[in-house]
Amino acid sequence: MSRGSKGPSLPQVPKEGGPWQLTAYRFLGQDIEMELDGKYVINLDAEIFYQQSWTEGTQITDVQLQQTINAHVVKWCKQRVINFLSYRQRTEEEIRRYLQGLPIDADCIDEVIGWLKQQGLVDDREFVVRWVQHRLATNPMGRRRLFLELRQKGVDKNLIEETLDEVSHLLDESAMALQLANKQLRKYKDADSLTVRRKLTAFLQRRGFEYSAIKHAVAEVLQESNCD
Repeated sequence: MSRGSKGPSLPQVPKEGGPWQLTAYRFLGQDIEMELDGKYVINLDAEIFYQQSWTEGTQITDVQLQQTINAHVVKWCKQRVINFLSYRQRTEEEIRRYLQGLPIDADCIDEVIGWLKQQGLVDDREFVVRWVQHRLATNPMGRRRLFLELRQKGVDKNLIEETLDEVSHLLDESAMALQLANKQLRKYKDADSLTVRRKLTAFLQRRGFEYSAIKHAVAEVLQESNCD
């Protein structure tokens, strides 16, 4: 269930095969420190340990120990990813990338992501909607720029297109481009019309607006400012 050396050390089944005898155990914070055959020490989550009904003298097989360790690792991963999600909503791919940085295998990653979906804690469609709402409120941009940002976060391109279509009523590119062009125009009050046109066009292109919206916005502000 665990792999590699990145991150904290997680419990593993001893290389020497079982069964092992549980010779002692004691509390260690929220964990239980188990001693097997008087020489192997393994730390397990206390709740998971007590679910096994193990006592001193219990014989533990390879399969039993591996299943219990797997449960411990999955619980540990869930706790880590919940903390990761506490800062802001994440896409499934962002969560997967985070989990890939932990010393766990692909099966554990899939199990944790499946659990997150069941709990409603990861939903890429909802993420797209909230991302669009946040961006338009704080840093208006066109559909093309929104699409690129969401792709960088690992959202499926078809899902992005479908969801952007669903919220198209929020994406009035002509109005947004005109508003931004008017605001940006103040920076170029001493420039000639050709320079203003070039700079405004480049600015709106970087914001991801369609050509038609850019053309209309630039022409409008130049006309209103008598620069054209």
